[in-house]
Amino acid sequence: MNLYYQITKIGNLFHFVSNLTDWHYSVRPSYKSYWLEKTGNLSIEESGALVKAKELFIKYSFGQNFWGKVFLRRPEEDVWQIAEQNFGKEDTESFKTITNVFLPKFEKLWIEEEKLLHNWKGELEKSQSKYAQDGLVNKLDVLFNTKVKFDLQVKVILLMCSPTTIGGGGANVGPGAITLEVSRKSLNDIQFAWFNFWHELVHTYWERNKEYTGMLIEFVNKKEQDGLPSPVEKAPLKAAIGEAVIESLIPMGYLSNKYFGFDSEKYFREKTLQLRESKVNKSQSLSFWRCFSADRLFNMAKEYVENNKAIDIAYLEKVEQIIKEFK
Repeated sequence: MNLYYQITKIGNLFHFVSNLTDWHYSVRPSYKSYWLEKTGNLSIEESGALVKAKELFIKYSFGQNFWGKVFLRRPEEDVWQIAEQNFGKEDTESFKTITNVFLPKFEKLWIEEEKLLHNWKGELEKSQSKYAQDGLVNKLDVLFNTKVKFDLQVKVILLMCSPTTIGGGGANVGPGAITLEVSRKSLNDIQFAWFNFWHELVHTYWERNKEYTGMLIEFVNKKEQDGLPSPVEKAPLKAAIGEAVIESLIPMGYLSNKYFGFDSEKYFREKTLQLRESKVNKSQSLSFWRCFSADRLFNMAKEYVENNKAIDIAYLEKVEQIIKEFK
């Protein structure tokens, strides 16, 4: 597996604006709080710009026309030209105006953030031989009943984050690339960064094979007709079930335990206690659902991995049972 790490100013500015804009359940509220604490409260102009930004994000959303496929992935010098080709002149100019509004706030952060990201790039390069294991690729092929070939480089796009997160990432920028949010995390958390890398790689490659996707969609459609609610209010049922399956494997599930010696049981116990003490609303917390479902699925994940079984309907039915327990 050949990895290429990318750090761009425009990509991180896009990421900055996206997380200030509460347009999707996956944005990080902790980032917004931390960045505004560092740069000052929103001005009237900035608040107005966020309203317009939210409209543009929702208009294109994730998927084929996601703004991030241009701003996060493309070379810095080509971004605005490609954006105009993809989104039209009017929307591109509107978005450019929005980013210019937030540029002064972003600049207060970027000098330090860029240095931190380059530090992370160096650590990831040094440690990738330990964590980018072909054996894990082969095991995922079995679990998702497919054969993934890494003939091309995987682009790892490095982004800013807050110190309070264990790190995050995304698989919304198209084939051959993922994002990792790492800047403010301690370099001692390198293992967690690699776990997130694998989690997003599963989303990008294995989860999207036709057989698994077809099975998941058919299952979710039936359960929605039966009235099964999503365990997380803002997340669609398909997303919640899909996350549960992958979370049971990695970042904190059985594959992390098997291949990297991670103490999953201890993590689930401590994380659950932490979430309960924070009095987070379970039905509004994707993090709580991820932890709860991965914990409950751990033994089943172990059984499937050790017996070379592919994820099947029985696995999804177990997730359904866990959803009912979660409520």
